[in-house]
Amino acid sequence: MNEKSNDENLEGKKSSSLCNKQCEHCGKLMRVYKSEINRGKFVFCSVDCAKLYRRSKLVKWEICKNCGMKFKTINKEFCCIECLSAK
Repeated sequence: MNEKSNDENLEGKKSSSLCNKQCEHCGKLMRVYKSEINRGKFVFCSVDCAKLYRRSKLVKWEICKNCGMKFKTINKEFCCIECLSAK
């Protein structure tokens, strides 16, 4: 009987090509392919964690160029429409 061992996944690759990695956002431990890590890819346990991680890296504090108020943004220079139109 030539049965596949429990160490092989559905694609037939041995588990030695898998390793433990923490989710980049929440820290949950999971099994991923070493090749994914070697390519420098970020590894997330879910689509939601990936979205939250990207969002947290994009949002930053800026100072409005018109009124000087500090506000959170992704890529805006003014805090509101009034400041934008007053420029």
